Amino acid sequence: MELHMQISDIHDYFPFFLESMQGTMQDRTWEQQAQIPPHMGTGAITRLRIRPGMEIVITDMQLEEDLKLNITENCRLLELNYSLHGDTYCAWNGRERHISSQEGNVIFLEDSQIYVERKAHIRNQFLEIRMSPEHFFGYTDNLDDRAIFEGFLKRHTGSIDAYEVTPAIQKCVQ
Repeated sequence: MELHMQISDIHDYFPFFLESMQGTMQDRTWEQQAQIPPHMGTGAITRLRIRPGMEIVITDMQLEEDLKLNITENCRLLELNYSLHGDTYCAWNGRERHISSQEGNVIFLEDSQIYVERKAHIRNQFLEIRMSPEHFFGYTDNLDDRAIFEGFLKRHTGSIDAYEVTPAIQKCVQ
């Protein structure tokens, strides 16, 4: 299955994906859960809208065929993601990255074309914490801290950078 998405706000991904896959959704005030339709596979994708500019997306699914996403990001997006299980290939801005199980990544993209491929017949289980840079900056009023945050974003602009998932991070993710 191949999907094309145009994202202009960090909260656009979930509803677009839900519409494209024609899944069923349970909707609560702060949580939405989309069931994967049987013709696509099994499992669900859950979104927790923490506040404007921040959400957590939990994916736990097994697909019947590879999923190919062509995403045009027309917004600034900071994402911390954790691959608990699965196999994902990403390509963006002339770069490539293979993401496997038990791996964490920091992503900061703005106005980018991204290609993502998730493999079928295996469990794909991910946790993504997605936020706007403005939300990220809201965690401090201190100018020195803000400069550190800006340096962090600058280091990660246009990249998907892996980091070790320590036992403490693994415990939080579980």
